[in-house]
Amino acid sequence: MSRSYLSDRLHREVHSNLTDYVTLTRIQFAANLLRYHHYTITQAAQEVGIPDVPYFTRLFKRTMGETPSQYAR
Repeated sequence: MSRSYLSDRLHREVHSNLTDYVTLTRIQFAANLLRYHHYTITQAAQEVGIPDVPYFTRLFKRTMGETPSQYAR
């Protein structure tokens, strides 16, 4: 499967590029960990593969509309 085919197929199916789709999936999983499993922000960030907590917080806020700590409450 070529890179361009995969990119085109993903865009048609989910209306997003691969990077944005992976980021959204990671942040949604982290949100679940924060709200329902009571992970700390650091634990959730590490669990989804983003060990830089300030960067994780920026991605989370951009994606979810609020900071991880606001979301967890």
